Amino acid sequence: MNRPIRVTIDFLFQCISPFTECLLSNSQEDVALHLHNSQEMLKKASVKQPPRNELAHPVDTTTSDPLLHYIGILTPAEAEEAVPRPTSFRLYHQTKLSLAEMRNALRDGSPDAISPVLPLCVIYRCSEGQIRHYKITEFESNAQRLYTVDVPNIIQPCFLTIGGLVRFYR
Repeated sequence: MNRPIRVTIDFLFQCISPFTECLLSNSQEDVALHLHNSQEMLKKASVKQPPRNELAHPVDTTTSDPLLHYIGILTPAEAEEAVPRPTSFRLYHQTKLSLAEMRNALRDGSPDAISPVLPLCVIYRCSEGQIRHYKITEFESNAQRLYTVDVPNIIQPCFLTIGGLVRFYR
């Protein structure tokens, strides 16, 4: 089932999965996010997370507030300014136009410049300093809503909450 991710505060407390460092170049995609292949997504849902003792660095599970990592509705360029440290990440809703550009488009009579659907993304700065933007896809498995970070050709595990993602990568 293909379904866009809508911008709501409630959505921020839903679930997503992790991403892989420095594998993809930045890309420009449509504002509306649709699932590519339901069958592939169901396969991704069954992927298990690695045991904590196999992680490269310890995971702090005491802080789960995803709002500490959410930076708002931004263009990719604006989001990049919010991730100054290597190996840090943030969550944001991606838009093609800045808020000022959206206001100008509305004043100029171009309401189509503003999309009703914005993808939720992870922005990540690699240890080498490169920036990656990954879109988050939504799907259902066994009557449970799941989210995963869309990294082509790499199976990603799933999380039940954004707080779980933050705890995993913090």
